[in-house]
Amino acid sequence: MSKLYQVSNNDFQSFLNNVVTPLFPDGLTVFDTNGQYLDSTGTIVEEKSKSISLFFNDTQQTKTFSSCLLPGC
Repeated sequence: MSKLYQVSNNDFQSFLNNVVTPLFPDGLTVFDTNGQYLDSTGTIVEEKSKSISLFFNDTQQTKTFSSCLLPGC
């Protein structure tokens, strides 16, 4: 499993509590998932992942908020 991009459970929960939930108070669900990719040598690298499913009304405000969850916001 790649250690380059690991986030601790505490940091992820803090992100959910302090960033995601206030932006999307209608609700969310977190799934523990398994991801994989090919590294530069063609080896399959497997890693644990998280997926977030957001619940919200389709408004300009939530479109703006959702873009803030992307890198570089």
